[in-house]
Amino acid sequence: MALTLVKSSRAERGLPPSCVLERMFPMTSRVVLLTGATGVLGSQMALRLLQDTHTRLIALVRGRDTQDARTRLEREWWYLPELRRVDWSRVEVLCGDVSIPHLGLPDESYRYLISTLTHIIHSAADVRLFASLDDLRRVNVEGTRQVLELAQAVQADHELVRLAHLSTAYVCGNRSGEITEDELTDRFGFSSPYEQSKYEAEKLVREAMATLPISVFRPGMIVGNGRTGAIKTFNTLYYPLRLYMTGNLRVAPASPDLRVNLVPVDYVADAVVRLLDHPQAVGRTFHLTPPPDAMPTLGEMVELVRQWSGEHLGIRLPQPLYLPLHKLVRPSARLEALLKDDLGTLMRLLPYFQKQPLFRRDNAQDLLGEYPYREWRTFFPNLLAYAVRYSFWHRSGRTVYEQVLHRLQSRRKPVRYHDLLASGGQSKPIEIVRSSAEVRGEILASAATLQALGIQPGERVAILGRNTSRYLSLLIACGLAGVVSVPLYVTCPPEELSRLLEDSGARILFVGDETALTQLHQVRFHGLIVDFTLRREGKIPLSDGLDWEGFLQKGAGHTFQPPTLSMDAPAALYYTSGTTGQARAVLYRQGQLRWVAETLASMYPWSERNRWGSYLSFLPLSHVVEGILATFSPYFVPAALDLYYLQDFNDLPQGLRIAEPTIFFSVPRFFEKLHQAVLDTSLGRRYLALPRGRVRRWLGKVLRWGLLRKAGMRGCRQMIVGSARSDPALLTFFRELGIEVHDAYGLTEAPLVSMNRLGRNRLGTVGELLPETEVRRDAEGVLYVRGPQVADGYHVNGRFMPFPDGWLDTGDVGELSADGFLSLQGRKKDLLVTSYGKKIYPAAIEAQLRTLPGVAQVMLVGESKPYCAALFWLEEDNWDESKTRLYEGEISRINARLSHPEQVKRWAVLRGTLTIEDGSLTSSMKLRRQVVQQRFERVIEALYRGEATGDMLYLSPFISTGR
Repeated sequence: MALTLVKSSRAERGLPPSCVLERMFPMTSRVVLLTGATGVLGSQMALRLLQDTHTRLIALVRGRDTQDARTRLEREWWYLPELRRVDWSRVEVLCGDVSIPHLGLPDESYRYLISTLTHIIHSAADVRLFASLDDLRRVNVEGTRQVLELAQAVQADHELVRLAHLSTAYVCGNRSGEITEDELTDRFGFSSPYEQSKYEAEKLVREAMATLPISVFRPGMIVGNGRTGAIKTFNTLYYPLRLYMTGNLRVAPASPDLRVNLVPVDYVADAVVRLLDHPQAVGRTFHLTPPPDAMPTLGEMVELVRQWSGEHLGIRLPQPLYLPLHKLVRPSARLEALLKDDLGTLMRLLPYFQKQPLFRRDNAQDLLGEYPYREWRTFFPNLLAYAVRYSFWHRSGRTVYEQVLHRLQSRRKPVRYHDLLASGGQSKPIEIVRSSAEVRGEILASAATLQALGIQPGERVAILGRNTSRYLSLLIACGLAGVVSVPLYVTCPPEELSRLLEDSGARILFVGDETALTQLHQVRFHGLIVDFTLRREGKIPLSDGLDWEGFLQKGAGHTFQPPTLSMDAPAALYYTSGTTGQARAVLYRQGQLRWVAETLASMYPWSERNRWGSYLSFLPLSHVVEGILATFSPYFVPAALDLYYLQDFNDLPQGLRIAEPTIFFSVPRFFEKLHQAVLDTSLGRRYLALPRGRVRRWLGKVLRWGLLRKAGMRGCRQMIVGSARSDPALLTFFRELGIEVHDAYGLTEAPLVSMNRLGRNRLGTVGELLPETEVRRDAEGVLYVRGPQVADGYHVNGRFMPFPDGWLDTGDVGELSADGFLSLQGRKKDLLVTSYGKKIYPAAIEAQLRTLPGVAQVMLVGESKPYCAALFWLEEDNWDESKTRLYEGEISRINARLSHPEQVKRWAVLRGTLTIEDGSLTSSMKLRRQVVQQRFERVIEALYRGEATGDMLYLSPFISTGR
């Protein structure tokens, strides 16, 4: 159907004259309407358009309303770092739909487009190969018709500069041989309804060329950015690549001599934007495909994948069997439905593995010049690296909370939950297994109840509880509803808890701990209290509050209406440990959580994240490590999962044997105890007594097998330690046993900054920086960190204190090596300066001293003193002569590794323990040094005088090292 050109004056249509528009946008020379702005190509073209400061972009996006459409666009663009920083003053979002007359816009908005536009780029398309032809025509054909009608109206109003129509190289269907850029035919049939719909759309466009300034672009098989590998959707070529690289495709459905028509998305986007104002591009069609000699053959591509996978992933891929399936079967929607999962999906792609057309590039060569990616081997590794980083998962605009909900619907990658309830003196925890459907239902019911109670997006609710799947349900429900969760430690004393509840402004307090429930009468809180504990029997009555069933009943009959949240929306509030004073609130936004979760998942070894995994959650969910990294990252791992939640930390040994985790994150204390378990066995002592050699190596293998089996770690494929300083000697001990422990570094304000990775584990460092992360040092060596994972700043007493230019002052002294490994010396605030002016960072020394048997806490002292001394607190308040000799020997061994000023010259074992209640420890069990220093000031003075006090179980004599 041809379109006719109808002209009318601006005054007749009630539109302002051009001079008014020029005053409205004086710096704008181009106003471009972009359809399909949320897609793979659309987002890349938007980026290039906005790099021109004289371009104003109007994006047509589907949504409930304009704000919803704008938020959706922000989220869909989020995967490109450059678009996260876009100047939104030059972007206007219209809520509409190309398939509806007048693009689904109100008359006023439609007239505004007609009067304003200078260019149109039409890239919106339904790309489902085997959807019904009627469904495909709705967007691909009818949508094109509506865009052409708009273009005609603009042309009649004030002359359109250009309409760029994005077609496909396959509009000639099954035509083989040489295909010119102007050729358009349906005589040879089509391999899919998608191709036919795009043919019909381009036919409409060609009919309109007589009256409109049109350029048609026909890209080939679009892949990621040639320089960065970035792409949003891993379709077409990526699908068989993923199957092959995960060992699930042994048959290549084509000849090894087949040439693959792949073209980097940046080439396509660059071409469209470059030619948007080129006068000679009017009325021409451009094949945006590689020249035939720049296309890889399937066999060459597979060989490069095998080589790259061996070098970068440490896997050996077999040579596939090449079998041209198109000679045996004809792909169809019915055949696809009969086949299962991967094979059925692969059948959809058969047309692209059987065609060998030769696309002429005369127009492209004339106006664009030489094809920039003639050597495909220069960019293909970038595609692989990017795809592997994100596990071939589409870069959707979902938040982490939406990703959890989406993942719980997966049949092919199911998630099962296991609650390990406190044993209560039994031999092992009580295990309750829950399905993903059950947990998903609980999440949606909780979110509905929050809405029914009137909790609005941005408002806050506090969660105080032990690790359970119900705790997870609450976290996800809050995030889905836009409610800011405030996780708090169950060890938090009532007075401190009262302060944090007031500071956070929480409207609801969820309590999932029986001890905390009994102490609520000491807590000042005027909001709603909800008991969400998991109990086997009995209940603790709340005088003023709801139990879990009562809470859900409040939402019965209410249908959850998920708000569309931007990546800048607030998501969670975490409090720092408060080692030097009051804890401060750190606010995380949706995008920060998404980046951290996705990035951590990408750091697991390739082979391990593509097979079944088990994870044990036992560190408090109120800590950023567990509450962000471990809670969300599993849902970006493309494999079936079993997630275990341990309610009581004392049940950890039994919990590990039940869960047998494949990825394990813990604090140094766990590995210190594991080391002690070796020392407590005769086999372990014999191993350590042997000189290095063949016998010791053989015995080490036996010891490793027995240790891991007993600890429930025999299936663990990666062990990570963090949250506190680790002793490098301890990690070296495990390495000699054949157990690699990977040290990592993060803070409450930046959950993960660096991490040692499998195959790149440098002991004594905290690993390499995460992607997009920067580190700099000040004159005193203090590290500053900036990156997507860093929070925006602190919230103190209702006041926001941003980090200057995004740089977080970590307070840690360290350095970055020339090859990118980060090392830490200690906390600046913990620095000890002896009376001789020697500067000592105690954390590394304390990490070594904590490896002594039975030590619960240790603190190095020496500020303004002539030498360093140490205070020890034991897990059990007992001491005997054998421990004296053992400690003396071990401390002498540690001293031998230290410089003279760092050596411990005297030490004492003190009675009792340090607790959260007496203010000596933070809620996360970290030392409050100033508090301990003041509390034991007299003991420390006596220690330096060599006088025992009633607080001491033992006081060592002065140790002379002879140096």
